[in-house]
Amino acid sequence: MVTTPGGKSIHTRGRANKIGHFHRPEDDFVVDEPGMYTVQVRVTHDGDTSAGPVEKPYPTGSVLGAAEGRFRFYVVPKDKPTLLQVDTPPLGLRLSHDAGRHPRRGLKIVARVPSGIFEPRAWVSVNCGGTVIAEGPLKISDGRFLYTYDLHELRKTFTNLDQEPSDTVAITLCVTGKNVAGEPTAAARQILLQGRDVYAPE
Repeated sequence: MVTTPGGKSIHTRGRANKIGHFHRPEDDFVVDEPGMYTVQVRVTHDGDTSAGPVEKPYPTGSVLGAAEGRFRFYVVPKDKPTLLQVDTPPLGLRLSHDAGRHPRRGLKIVARVPSGIFEPRAWVSVNCGGTVIAEGPLKISDGRFLYTYDLHELRKTFTNLDQEPSDTVAITLCVTGKNVAGEPTAAARQILLQGRDVYAPE
């Protein structure tokens, strides 16, 4: 199920093929409303395994790391997309080589709410190889908000993350609100961590 920023629910269900792929073209929809979309996924496995057929109660699950089976994605206006300004240099910044071994050696990202967005709300989603490793609202103060990528803290839950930064991690920051006409709008920015290297392209 997908819930749009305006509260509309879009449902789809069916059976995946033998390699786990699922797609129903008749359920495709256009994401033409700016803001935050919430996706809720529930999967049940009732087929065969290497040990034979699965027996009831069938195992269930969702996207790895998604709290209660939910994760978010963000859509910005098509005609005039706004890029969040961050205080992270576009290129050249590197994580500490021992960021996963010690606390408070993560990456601090300060973003600014764009002018023209009223009643702003900020959110962050952090993804590593299809796994949601962090997600949630961020506090806005004086038109700015902060997210700290703390590898040491994240490894307490996701022990598959390397102590010495070597994973590919996407950090997505988003601000939603209303424009001067009172219409929903949003601005976003993605920062890529490739091992120790930090990429924040304009």
